[in-house]
Amino acid sequence: MANVSMKVFALLPLGLFILPACSRSHSISGVLATYTAPALFLPDPSRTPGKLCTDSDPNFQEYRYAEKIPYCRRNVSQNEKSQIGSLYGIASSEWPQFEFDHFIPLGIGGSDDIDNIWPQRLDAAREKDVLENQLFLQMQAGTLTQADAVAQIQAWRPDASLQ
Repeated sequence: MANVSMKVFALLPLGLFILPACSRSHSISGVLATYTAPALFLPDPSRTPGKLCTDSDPNFQEYRYAEKIPYCRRNVSQNEKSQIGSLYGIASSEWPQFEFDHFIPLGIGGSDDIDNIWPQRLDAAREKDVLENQLFLQMQAGTLTQADAVAQIQAWRPDASLQ
């Protein structure tokens, strides 16, 4: 994969996120540095703030867990991928290098809405999948609340070796 120039911004409570330098301007302050990096590691909160499924979501399927958390089925269309790719400056020819990932995973009650989907590098997606599966199993067992699972997803950072 070709390297692209990236800017790192600080944003609490989500921490660091990385944007292509060629991205449109944002009203976010706190530029920390500009450097060359291989790709996106975390979603841009202004583009992918995350969203929970509700029973009024068009992709709502059922309630799950003891908490009765709304579950949405995955239904990411090519048009949605195009919109998300455009938001992040990723051409469709580069899509095979990314997973169109749900920031808040469907398995813990995330929405299938475009506000919850971002292009995540495949190696980082595989790593995040491990955490997602652990959270899903804990919620299924009733040992973790949705709020705690979402907090862990928001706090997740890829292994330093990927960066």
